[in-house]
Amino acid sequence: MFKIKKLIPLFFLTITVTIISFFWDKITLTFENNTEIVGQYSNNSHHHLNDTLRFIYFLFFSLLVYCATYVLANQNKIKSYKNIFKKNKIDCLINKRNYEKKIYFIFFSLFLIISFLSQNLPGYKLDIFHEGQLLSGALNYNLKGKLWAGSYINTGLFYDILNTKLSWLYFNKESVGAYRFFGFLFNYIYIFFVMILIYQVSKIFNFPQKKENLFFILLSIFCLYFYNIKSYNFPNYRDLFTIFFLICICNALVLKTFKKLNFFLAGSLSIGSLLWSLDRGIFLNSAIILLIVILIIKKKFSEVLITCLGILLFWIIFFFIVGIEEFNSFVFNSTNIIKYNEIWNGIIHPQPFSNDKNSTRATKTLILFIINGILIFKYLIKKNNKMNFNTILFLGLFFIIGIFYYKIGISRSDGGHIIIGSSINYILFVILITYELLNFNYNKFKNKLNIKNRYLIILILLSLIFLNFNQKNIYSFENFISFNKRVKDFILKENSYFLENDYNDFINQLKTLTIKENCIQNFNYDPTMYFLLKKKSCTQYYLTFNMATKNDQEKFINQIENVKYIVVDNKKYADKLSANSRFPIIKKYLEKEYVILTTIDKYDILTKN
Repeated sequence: MFKIKKLIPLFFLTITVTIISFFWDKITLTFENNTEIVGQYSNNSHHHLNDTLRFIYFLFFSLLVYCATYVLANQNKIKSYKNIFKKNKIDCLINKRNYEKKIYFIFFSLFLIISFLSQNLPGYKLDIFHEGQLLSGALNYNLKGKLWAGSYINTGLFYDILNTKLSWLYFNKESVGAYRFFGFLFNYIYIFFVMILIYQVSKIFNFPQKKENLFFILLSIFCLYFYNIKSYNFPNYRDLFTIFFLICICNALVLKTFKKLNFFLAGSLSIGSLLWSLDRGIFLNSAIILLIVILIIKKKFSEVLITCLGILLFWIIFFFIVGIEEFNSFVFNSTNIIKYNEIWNGIIHPQPFSNDKNSTRATKTLILFIINGILIFKYLIKKNNKMNFNTILFLGLFFIIGIFYYKIGISRSDGGHIIIGSSINYILFVILITYELLNFNYNKFKNKLNIKNRYLIILILLSLIFLNFNQKNIYSFENFISFNKRVKDFILKENSYFLENDYNDFINQLKTLTIKENCIQNFNYDPTMYFLLKKKSCTQYYLTFNMATKNDQEKFINQIENVKYIVVDNKKYADKLSANSRFPIIKKYLEKEYVILTTIDKYDILTKN
């Protein structure tokens, strides 16, 4: 009977997941293309909120059914309703003199530094779409002296412009190598802050010191493997502010160290995260609003005030730094991207447990969400759970941030974006599973974790470094000892080194043709040409892919009235989502006002008729 009770919630959960998965593509909203935006959604008459609605249905009803059946089947194991939200008197006990864990932290930090110094520098061929966005964004700012007023920024001010700009200033060289190295460095900085987050999270479960150390070791090994070894170039520093926020909330809400400062810093991330990366900023601001609501419910009004002060102060500073024109351009640019990005950029999310492309990856992600939600729910309601209430609250906030984050995977559901969108949820999953495993198994080996075993752990960790070397020829000792020379050579490499031969020939011919022009303009998805030609874009839309609405098309036309040359895709290389297909108003204007001057490789060069 006892075993049957344990299986009842899982049984009903399985049925619910199966039913929702089966009816996944039947959960739809009526499609209306009032914006006249062309993309994969419009070509498939797919409402841009369909996948979001399906995800909410899948997660909400799966968790609701499991939690309801679990409560009904385990009445004797759960707290009364009054006690669930009753303030827990158990404080989070911090091992303040845990010098051993600090040594482990130093060890893993050194491991990270060695990995950084010994890894091959990113010398692959240039991605003319994604990397061109960042290179030409910085060049546009150099030549125009304007931010949002000069460029229609898609991702975020720091990501699209300032990171590349700072790299060029630091190395005094406007090169692909300088830009690449800074991105490479920031990815390692991101991993380092993930380790700081793990270091702080290891304190919140009231573990004995040895178990806390083991928790930190296991999580650190996982993160170093997950980010640094297994998934080369997977870390994305765009997520850095989210990790900052989680560190601040962990410190303020659970550990209660420098509470006021951490709540203030959490609020200050509001505008900073939007400037760092717009979509991550939206998720983070949603989390900040949720945090404020939680603090109000807990009647922590001084913390609410401090958090709001951080928000307000840094928004005011931002306004006075950029001025009214740039601020208005920032607001218009950002709201436009938020409203329309998913419509023109979206890829339909695969149906779980189907043969759709990337379905397996998406299904695993959805299952992890359910597991995380179930575990946190049990921590909240089970009688024998001794976890501090603020710890559960932090884990719940962590979980909800992961839900916000998966909007990345929902909106553009290719393999890479599903992985990136699930990264926060994945970190939480490993934290919870490690906690469960240690609680379940620790009594069997806690007495064996003596000094000799600790040395054994150190030897195992050291071996990881040597296993890491020569992994796919990415790491080597030779790289380590020649780091400074390698960086210098990398920064000074000619930009042509990073280009395919055909593309390099195209740039050289276009450079000759446009040598007397102050600016050039493309009507395709290749923003790299501005950087390579060292010419600003004649319009705000240096990344034409980001245009969406009829208003965008009309602004584009107004800004090219006196432009002599426009680079477009040759018709035989265009597809149904090319610029010509997506922007019919501009296409009609160009056909009327311009003629083909010449064709170079895959591009037609238009000149004024």
